[in-house]
Amino acid sequence: MSTPADFLDRLQSELTGGLARMLASMPDRPVRELMRTPLRRPVLETVFWALPRALNGTRAHEVTTAVRCHVTGRPDGGIEIYLLEYADGRWSARQGSKGAEPELTITVDGAELLLLACRSSSPVEAYLAGKLRASGNPMLAARLTMLLRSFPPRDGAPSAAAER
Repeated sequence: MSTPADFLDRLQSELTGGLARMLASMPDRPVRELMRTPLRRPVLETVFWALPRALNGTRAHEVTTAVRCHVTGRPDGGIEIYLLEYADGRWSARQGSKGAEPELTITVDGAELLLLACRSSSPVEAYLAGKLRASGNPMLAARLTMLLRSFPPRDGAPSAAAER
């Protein structure tokens, strides 16, 4: 019999894996259009639900213990703010900016975030093209990129970075 934690882990794996498979086959334009619909919030929630899972087991906490993400591109011109934080041996994510003061703030359009998460876009190319901005210590962004090479984890497996 499965426990609620097992169910949640499987659900998270299915959602992130399904989202990655679906987006990997979509051209950029529909992804950008998707992020201007009411589906934007649940899609972002799925991405930020999966990020701690991708970071757990990596050495990301040796690089930084807090990253703030400003996700732009809302139809009303506003932004969503998410905080990734390492505490008590685990990464967590939550919407809002209350918590530890981050050493790094990443600003990225919601559609570009999805393309990055599905590896349809390169973080370095997005940064050089001005689609992704990092304030604080940009070297942290580069190091985190290396740790998240295989986000999102597929089929319940830890990311490749977690195996190193």
